[in-house]
Amino acid sequence: MGGTLYQAAPMVASAAMRFDERVAMMPALYRRTVDFAAALSSVDGLRVNPTVPQANMLHLFIDADAESVVVRDP
Repeated sequence: MGGTLYQAAPMVASAAMRFDERVAMMPALYRRTVDFAAALSSVDGLRVNPTVPQANMLHLFIDADAESVVVRDP
């Protein structure tokens, strides 16, 4: 983000205030990601990689050509 440590101090303080709360949420957020990946995998034409996410991140592949999935304004 640039800047100096002095300029980053408010962001560090803000992050520290919520750190324990966010860490406690991680197991629930991970379970939600796994459930979301499973739901997406059940849709024809969608692939999730990895099949079972190991973190709160996944890649979604759409098995179709670009023209068929692009939404155009009328």
